[in-house]
Amino acid sequence: KNISLTISGWTSAYALPFNFYNGSVVVYNDEIHIMNGTNHYAFNGTSWRKVSTLPYTHYGRSAVVYNDEIHMIYKNDHYAFNGSSWRNASTLPYTYAGNSAVVYNGEIHILGGSATTASDNRTKHYAFNGTSWREVSVLPYRFNNSAVVYNNEIHILGGYNSGSSTGQTNHYKFNGTSWNKVSTLPYNFYNNYAVVYNDEIHILGGNTNHYGFNGTSWNKVSTLPYNLDGSAAVVYNGKIHILGGYNTRTNHYMSIAELPQLIGTSVAIYQNPSNTSGTYATNFISGVPITGENNKFPSGFDDVYYIDDSGNVE
Repeated sequence: KNISLTISGWTSAYALPFNFYNGSVVVYNDEIHIMNGTNHYAFNGTSWRKVSTLPYTHYGRSAVVYNDEIHMIYKNDHYAFNGSSWRNASTLPYTYAGNSAVVYNGEIHILGGSATTASDNRTKHYAFNGTSWREVSVLPYRFNNSAVVYNNEIHILGGYNSGSSTGQTNHYKFNGTSWNKVSTLPYNFYNNYAVVYNDEIHILGGNTNHYGFNGTSWNKVSTLPYNLDGSAAVVYNGKIHILGGYNTRTNHYMSIAELPQLIGTSVAIYQNPSNTSGTYATNFISGVPITGENNKFPSGFDDVYYIDDSGNVE
């Protein structure tokens, strides 16, 4: 059964192992991986561990998981990590600011960039098929911020106005052929992350703003626990995790989600039944009876639900 989760607040999680700001985050092999400077650490839900030393000094939001590897892209560097070592993956088609990358239709897409003394790369859009890069489109505006894939389209959100640090309220989508305006963002959004959670686009940051887009309109979701600036966000084990930032470099918080009270139904809810780690969901959902352990069907309940990594309850 599908039930909408709501975010009721935030709780402090495990502090980051280094000063993290303007870096990249992905979920890879059931862990959160953060990459910034030459640091590369992973979080398994309980603790952080050092994974590797990065092959170059990395900044920006441009890391994705593609063909079972982490791909990290910044300026003139494109490297891939297979779980044990990094390799040089390609030569980039232009000097890339590392602002945003997504996987779409079997390719890595890099979007926008920054202005240099030689050129303005902020409307460039290229895709990588595992072997080579190709030009895809010209972006509808000078873009330097976050992008997500939502309903099988690329969405770009906010950014910088030309030559200034003022955030934009632009929101466009790409259907594989052309760009179209979707909405006006509810506030100036820049230098932070967007994620897809519970079938909505969530934009997080720019002070303590947190809004969600349901495909039609934007609505306020929560007040963030601190001012996000240069922070990262990712969905992991059914929760949104927010990490670091310019002024809060070791902060790590995760969302608290809850279900509406299910009248007349006794339910059991447990997290990630395909995960054999044995973790409980007791502290994850409030407002309904909870029991059950991973891979064990609890008895004495009318219905059993589970929470997947995107925060969906089924």
